[in-house]
Amino acid sequence: MKQIYRMIVVAGISVIIGTGCKPKEETNALMFEAQGNFNEAQSQWGAALLKVTEGAKIPDVNLSKVFAADVWKKEMRKNVDWIYGPRVKLQNDFFNAVQGIQRCSTKVNIKDNTLDIISVKPITIEQFRGEWFRNFFGRNVMVDSSHGALADNAFSRNCSVINITSLRNYTYNIALVNKATGRRTDLELFPESSLNFLVAPGDYLIVCRSKVQFDSGTMWYSRYDIIPVTIPQTSSLLTCEVRTKVDREKK
Repeated sequence: MKQIYRMIVVAGISVIIGTGCKPKEETNALMFEAQGNFNEAQSQWGAALLKVTEGAKIPDVNLSKVFAADVWKKEMRKNVDWIYGPRVKLQNDFFNAVQGIQRCSTKVNIKDNTLDIISVKPITIEQFRGEWFRNFFGRNVMVDSSHGALADNAFSRNCSVINITSLRNYTYNIALVNKATGRRTDLELFPESSLNFLVAPGDYLIVCRSKVQFDSGTMWYSRYDIIPVTIPQTSSLLTCEVRTKVDREKK
């Protein structure tokens, strides 16, 4: 069985080399699969997925302190429009990456990064609006009540709010890739901090990489880890924690 699996992977490598236009991460991933190194293979598939998808960063709440009220409201509207946008044109590289991640998912035996979903709580329209007003205005910024209509519209589309926390001294680059639309939401989570952001219902692949600077001054980077997540079909508040187990191999 293993021999058949390797033959399939090698055939995939041959096709990629033959086309000459595939991302190097895809070639690397297939080579690691052929070698039976599924930890590195999945990391490379994660890197490939980031390379072939379109991304948009979550709005920086601190900008609500300096933007005019109408400009900040426009930023939040753009964010809602992005996560609910139509399916982008997906190339074969996208499906190759998703399938590669799926093949490796049961064979990975070491994860640098894990994401724990602590709770998933359905929320009412009043609670959703409260989360919006509480989380999407900076400290000491007067809440703009005109956001209520925008929040209500997002709730009517079953939008959820994710709260994600880093408990230790790692910085995380996190991307949520919507498997149905190919749209990607990006965020950077700093040490011992939390972020809140909006997400549409559906199945996602979370691509997570962490970094930390040792006392020696050396910067350590983790592999890319892939975490599948399903966002409920009704508006909810998801509370998550991300953690890292350091491999002190210098990368």
